[in-house]
Amino acid sequence: LQMKLPRPTPPFGSTTVAPLIIGTLNDPATSFAAAQDMSSFFPQGKLLTWQGFLHGFRIVNSMPDPRDSALELANGGWGAYVCTQYLKKYLLTRALPRDGTACPINGPGASALALEVAVANAGRGLGQTCL
Repeated sequence: LQMKLPRPTPPFGSTTVAPLIIGTLNDPATSFAAAQDMSSFFPQGKLLTWQGFLHGFRIVNSMPDPRDSALELANGGWGAYVCTQYLKKYLLTRALPRDGTACPINGPGASALALEVAVANAGRGLGQTCL
């Protein structure tokens, strides 16, 4: 016979821990609002915004080739490379980006075509590496 003892709920968040929280702006599975909420529980941490599509953040270790397919650019591209650099810097040095830092897909000139391609291929598991 196993006795069920009450289990206290552990505290959520911390005023001393300084995590890097990466929120994907257009993630259909995990809302950006949830990332913002999580960030509010860690006042010493920072929220880094990945303006990509699909679920999760794709780690990109080299600058993308502009000749890559629209799907590859929508899920990675220049912005994912920049976000990867922030993540690596945090893991190596604990240095956090400034509040409000965002990594746009392929820089400021990303088009609506990237959204159409990403939405059309959502759920097909095409090249998505999530943290």
